[in-house]
Amino acid sequence: MNRKKRLEFAKKQKDCTVEQWGNIMWSHEPRFSFIQDDGPTRIKREPHEDMDPSCMVPTVQANGG
Repeated sequence: MNRKKRLEFAKKQKDCTVEQWGNIMWSHEPRFSFIQDDGPTRIKREPHEDMDPSCMVPTVQANGG
């Protein structure tokens, strides 16, 4: 199924300009999100690093809290 979709995509895009190709986000690029929505983030650390800022992930409150 995925091969068929990729082939259909390639056929539709075969006449695109270089500029148009530059607007496509490729799957090898990292995914990003302004607000984390994938559940908890796990970080492995040593016991003495419990409150070390380099082991913490900052968060942003969304939708008014």
